[in-house]
Amino acid sequence: MYDPLTLARLLVVGGVLSYATYEDLKERAVSDLVWIVGGGFGISVIIFECLSTRFDLIELVSIGLVGAISYALYKADLYGGADALAIITVSVILPIFRPSHAFHSMAGLMVLTNSLILSLSIPIYFATRNLLSLLRGERIFEGFEEPLWKKLFASFIGYRSKKPGKFFLTLEKVEGGKRRLDLSLKSTKEDFVQGEDIWVTPAIPMILFMLAGFVVMVLYGDLLFSVLMALGRL
Repeated sequence: MYDPLTLARLLVVGGVLSYATYEDLKERAVSDLVWIVGGGFGISVIIFECLSTRFDLIELVSIGLVGAISYALYKADLYGGADALAIITVSVILPIFRPSHAFHSMAGLMVLTNSLILSLSIPIYFATRNLLSLLRGERIFEGFEEPLWKKLFASFIGYRSKKPGKFFLTLEKVEGGKRRLDLSLKSTKEDFVQGEDIWVTPAIPMILFMLAGFVVMVLYGDLLFSVLMALGRL
């Protein structure tokens, strides 16, 4: 059973990520106020711990390391700004967490790696969807003269849609009057598609996977730990 302070931290992290997921799903954007409120709570708890001599220096180490990793992912264009702020906020609210399955106690890093592992379900879903389309006789690459490797890669990051929804990005362009697959993944939310029967990829709300990664951390622990343990037994 958790002590009252840890329980409060867990509840706030769950609340912050749940609301951020709701906003991300609805608008593909999250208000900075979410991170300000969550981070403010975390800082207040740290100040309380310092005043009551409960503070552990490892908490600062955790916040600093997770913050640096999140910033590096953002600068490398591997994560959006809201995604980086989400992980940093989690780390500030809950710097340390010790589940039964883990080889470290940095909560923010566990949520990050859990979310990345869980997000691997996305390319598996795309590949399965495209394979089923081909088995049904659908000509998903009709109109494209592309090498096999490019078609395979496209099959893992998107699919051909007759009527894309609201939050989809294009995976094709026109060059020399011919349709070409565009696998650069450099599109932003300003480039949401306006067309039909085109190759697209959905704008994935990564904070949803962070929420799932947080739940997995609380109920189980660090998925990366389990993956590495399984590989070590091979």
